Amino acid sequence: MFPEFQQRLSSLQNNDRHFDSMCRKHTALDQQIQNIETGRATGSSLEIEKLKKEKLHLKDRIYAKLKDGD
Repeated sequence: MFPEFQQRLSSLQNNDRHFDSMCRKHTALDQQIQNIETGRATGSSLEIEKLKKEKLHLKDRIYAKLKDGD
């Protein structure tokens, strides 16, 4: 995720607990979506849509933090 910010991403994950938590949640949502889509877990298309929206919201927040530098 965001290869152009790899160094900053790593630094924030190590030094900002909230940022690290957002990244971990994003990864968990990605895995949950993949599991449903591949049949390893059950879920409706509405659930997948909800999870994808939540994941996108987190990704936007992560990007904003990376871009703004605060």
